[in-house]
Order: sequence, then C-alpha cells, then structure tokens
Amino acid sequence: MASLDTAELNELVNIFQILQRAEPASQITERNVVDIVNLIIKKNLVELVYTTDAKEYLTRNALKREIIDEVYASCGRLNVVDLPGLLSVHPRHVEEVLPEVLEETPSLRLEGNELMTDQYLREAVQSASDALNEQGSLPITNFASQHQFSSVFAMQILTAAVQEGRLDAVIQDSVFYTKRYVISQKIILRSGLLAATQPLDLVALYKRHQLFTPLMDTLISELQSELPGVFQGYIYTPSAFERYRTGQITNIYTSNGYIDYAAVQRLGITNARQYLLSHYNPTSGPAEALPPGDAAPQRRGGKRKTAHKDAQKRAHVVAPPMVCATAAFPLCGHALGGCFLSDRHLANLVALHPIAEAEVAAVDITQIFPTCVDLEKDWPLLHPRLCDLYPGLDKCDLIDNVVLIQKDLKAKIRPLLMNALESRNQSVRSKKKADSQSPEELIIKVISEKLELNLEQYAGVLREIADRWSDFIEDIVQQADTLRENKTASEAKELRQSIISKMTNTWIELVVVSKGIQWAKLQFDEDTNVVLNRHVLGDQAYELCRDVFLNESLDNMGLYQKVCNALDQVTNISNLQKALAPFPANDHAALKPIIDALKGKELGTLMDLLQSMSSVGNIAIASFHVPNKKLERDTYTKMKMLVVAEVQETSFGDNASANGVLFAALCTVLIHQLFHVHLRIPGKIVRAVVAHLTKESNAPADLTAVHEAVLRALKSGHVDAESLGTLNLFREQVLKNILD
Repeated sequence: MASLDTAELNELVNIFQILQRAEPASQITERNVVDIVNLIIKKNLVELVYTTDAKEYLTRNALKREIIDEVYASCGRLNVVDLPGLLSVHPRHVEEVLPEVLEETPSLRLEGNELMTDQYLREAVQSASDALNEQGSLPITNFASQHQFSSVFAMQILTAAVQEGRLDAVIQDSVFYTKRYVISQKIILRSGLLAATQPLDLVALYKRHQLFTPLMDTLISELQSELPGVFQGYIYTPSAFERYRTGQITNIYTSNGYIDYAAVQRLGITNARQYLLSHYNPTSGPAEALPPGDAAPQRRGGKRKTAHKDAQKRAHVVAPPMVCATAAFPLCGHALGGCFLSDRHLANLVALHPIAEAEVAAVDITQIFPTCVDLEKDWPLLHPRLCDLYPGLDKCDLIDNVVLIQKDLKAKIRPLLMNALESRNQSVRSKKKADSQSPEELIIKVISEKLELNLEQYAGVLREIADRWSDFIEDIVQQADTLRENKTASEAKELRQSIISKMTNTWIELVVVSKGIQWAKLQFDEDTNVVLNRHVLGDQAYELCRDVFLNESLDNMGLYQKVCNALDQVTNISNLQKALAPFPANDHAALKPIIDALKGKELGTLMDLLQSMSSVGNIAIASFHVPNKKLERDTYTKMKMLVVAEVQETSFGDNASANGVLFAALCTVLIHQLFHVHLRIPGKIVRAVVAHLTKESNAPADLTAVHEAVLRALKSGHVDAESLGTLNLFREQVLKNILD
C-alpha cells in the first residue's frame, strides 16, 4: 500500500483525536491505540517515529522540521550528539533523516559533527572582520579557538570570505591582516632601513620597535627592490656601508697580501669565504665552493655505499682548479681554511727561493706564511701553485707541517751520519765520554746541524724526520755497528799485543830488579829489605798487575771498558781490589792471590806466583819466565843508562826536596858502578845505603859529607852556596866515573 499523503494523514489524525475525546460506551484504551498504531506501521500504511518516552509519534517530515528548529533555537549551531536528547528520539532516527535535512536545507552545514547555519558563519566572519579592524591582524589559531573551530575549517571559511569580498584582509602564514595594517608595517620598516648606516639585524629591529614579526618575510620581499641595500637573510646592509666595508677589506687585503676570515666577519659578513671569492676571483666551478679538505656530502645507500666507498673517496679528493693572478683579476687569491691568501703574495715569497734552488737543505715555512694559514689543512691547496711559482719545490718534503727539506737529503747526509757514528764509537772505545749519546740521539743531532735547525725548538720536526727515515737510519746504524765490530776486534788484537809487550818488558825489568834485591838481602838488615821490596811492589810490580787485569778483560770489550773505569779510580795497592769488581765471580778467586802477593813483603813471592799462573794458563800471558842472558844484560844496561840520563838532566839547586831525590839517584848510580846491580834507592833507606857504600874502597871519599849536606838542607829547607857547590861537584864526579 502506498504511503498516505499529508492531507490524508492529517484527516486520520483528526479522526483519532475525535475518537479520543468522545466518550462512547465502548471507549478504546491507550493500550489499544498503541497496538493499532503499531499494526498500521507494520503494514506500512504510515511512517512514524515514536519518541523514547512512548508518549508521542512523529513523522519523518516533523522530525526534520524539529531538527532545523532546534538548530535555530541554539543560535545557529548545534552538536548532532545533542539532538536525540532534545527530541526524545533514538539516535538512529536522527542519523537516518540528517542527510535529507542537509540536502533540503542549503543554509545548513555539518562540520565536525556540528550543525551550523550560514547566518551563524556569517556572524563569525563578521566578528573576525571586527577583530581585524580593531587589531590589524588575526591569527587563525585565535579565531579557531574563539569559535571552537578546527584550524582547517576556520581557514576555509575565512579564506572563502576573503575571496568573496566579505572580509578585507590578506593572508600570511596562517595570519590575516588588513591591507592598511600591512602598509603601516611596511612604512615603519622602510623608514628604519633607510635610516640605517650600518648592517642592521631585522630580528632585533622588530623586537625593539615591537613590529609584527610574521610579516617580516613578506615585507622583506617587497622592499628588496625599493631600498639601496642588500638583504642577507635577516641582515640588511646599506649600500653606503657596503662600499665603505669593501674599501676596508680591500685595503687590508692588498696591504698584507692576505686577510683573516675573522677580520671580515667583524665587519658584519657572515660567509667571509664566499664573499672574498665572489669579489676577487673569477667565477669557478663547484670545486672552488668547497673549503680545502672538505668533501661533498656522501649519499647514504647501505651496500651501494660500502661497495663504492673507495671510488667515492677518490672522486672527492679532486684538486681544485689552480688560482693564478691575471690582468683581469690581479687580486685573486686562495680561499684557505682560516684566511684568504693573495696569489700575488705567494709569488713574492723570496724566502722560498733558496730551498727551491737547493741552496739550503731546509727552511721553516711557518715563519714565511701568516699565522692564520693552517699548513696541515691548507698545504694540499697551496703546494701545486707553489711548485708552479718556484720550480724545484716539488723536490721537497714538508715535515710536521713546519719545515721543508730536500728529498735527496738522505744521500747527502749519509757520509755525515757514518762519520758521526764512527767518532762516537771511537769516543766510547777511548773513554773520552763517560755517558755517550745513543745512536738515535746522535743521528738527530747530526740532522739538526745539517739542516741548521735548533735541537730543542725543532725537536718534533727532527723526530718526524727520524721516523720517516727509520729504514734508512737503521741501515746506517747496522753498517756502523759492523764497522765498529770489525774495528773493535782489530783494535782489541792490537791492544792485547801492546799490553803483552809492555808486561814482557816490565817482567824482564823486574827480573833485573830481583837480582838487585837478592844482593841487598845479603847486605842490609831485614827492615831495609822490606822497605826496598815494598817500594818495588808499589811501583813497577803494581803497574804490571794492573796490566795483567786489563789483559784478562780483553776477551770482552765491554768488560775491558768497565775494568778501565775501575782502574781509573784505583790509586795504590790498598784499593786495587776494586779492579776485580767488574770481573765475573769465577775470576775473582783466580786473580785475588795476585793482589794478596802484591800487598806482601817480598817481590819474589809475587814473581813466583805470576810465573806459575802463566805456565799453567791461569792468566793469558806466556812470557813470565826467566829471560835469556843477553836480553837480561841489555835490559840492565838500559835501566842503568836511564838512571844516568836522569842524573845528567838535573842538578842540585835551591830545592832541598829535589836535591834529596837527586842524591838517591846518585846512590843508585854508585851501586851500578860498584856492584853491577840495579837497585832503585827510595829515600827511606838512603842512610843505610850510604853507610854501606862508605865501606867500599872505590866509593867517593866525600860521600858522607855530601849526604850530611843534603840532610842539613832538608832539615833547614835552605841550601847555602858552599853546600851547593859541593853537591854539584859530587854529581859531576859520579857521572864521570860511571861514564868512563
């Protein structure tokens, strides 16, 4: 059955109402009415909506009208969620009819689950217009917050109002402005910029004058073509100041040959490097835009990046184009890490000519370049141009970013190093230096002298050279060690031969002296013989034992040096024990008897011990034996003539002590003359010797008188003229007798 139209439905409602007012005998109850209505609805005779309190029925049209009425009753804005409660209907019924309401009512819209009338939105736009007229600006967030709109919806309705002409405003960064407000802000900003004589920070200007910051970018764009100046970000530089600043920079740059980026930045230029490149250098490719040592940013790509890592590095390490001063660009320069260096300045570095022409071995380039040049970073950029300006500089190496040295220096310095190491080895062998330098220290010293570099000031540079030349230095040290070892072996052999020859001669002399001591033992008392023996033990025998110890240490030159050092500290027999300290413990027991015999009372005991040790090989000498008669006679004659020569070379004088020594030597000569034995007479036994000589018929008659004259002079410390004449006359007589 088709649905009833409105007239029919109204008629049916009237019938129901009449029936309800009537009071027939068989009146229908409310429950029966509900059942009848439900049956009608079930048979689709009519579409009705019943309220949640079951007291009322509504048609769809009535429900739509009530929705519209509720929106208008709520001042043109109502949340859909509130409709079921206000109309006492199930939310499902509201949801079913709401699309029809919106379609049938163009002046009504649904936004954010809220129903709004066009009139309400026009009032909202009008309030925005009023706010703009009062304040000049209106942030969309403020408008949305005030009306509880979403920012997107608020922007939509205001933008539509601007487009339709209902709102006189301009939009900038979600803020609406009146055109008059924008013009006023522009006028204020233009006035401030025209009055500026120095670079002006717009952010600070806006803050100081409380201007509207969101309009800054828009106004800057509009004013760029109207003002005599340049905008760099939010910094405005007047043209007059730019001309002054350019003149200042050019003056510093041309005067010094370089300019520090910090000096440029102090004049208000943030990107000093790019500023200088654009002013003085010709336009170049992208390579010039990168600072020295910087690389273009790498793309991230996982495996691809890893696979092409080396290729990327090689691609990035591309030398920038060489900068050369030309007639068109006479002030062009090199953009270094910390400064801008003029190419003309590089061409006038006369201090580089000597190193480039190999006139000097090294030059400190930190004293040539300005302090703002960081050679560690800037050298790769400067080096190609320097080699172009100074041919020969490519044959130099930069050491520790401080000193340039010739690459062929190693070949030139090799002989010097070899000579220095050889001299050191000779000094060590000859004990000229107690604490000699190590080979490494000596090599560094030689390099510093060759390069004329202060050893302390350039310690790091010299150490860097030594590290770079490690293989070269190691080869030289090994070669010097080989030569030293060969020479040491040869010198040890010569030294052993020399010591053995000396010991042999001393031994033969001691054999001759022992004959004299044997004679004296028969002629003098025991005390005199003890003095005589100890005199010989402390003189010739002591020197012989020292040579024995040296000879025993010659198998090891290190031990030999230690024994030499120990003997240098030994002055007599009493502390000769110190000489055994360097020897191994096993050798102490073998050599100590020599010291014990040397401290004894008889020379014969020591000589017997040495002869025994020599024969069995306990000491490394085989010449401690009885010499042949001819060699003994020749040695005796030589010893006699040495004493005679000593007497001939001196004479009695004013020195009483010297006179005593000379008189003892004359007694030795008389013993040679009278008894044909060698016996060096010490001062302690002169009296006993004189007493024995006076008994001999061939002895000089005035021997006793001369002895007394010598004793008087020793006691008084003065030699009178008469005694002096007597003494010298005695000396001449003895010499005449012995020589005849």
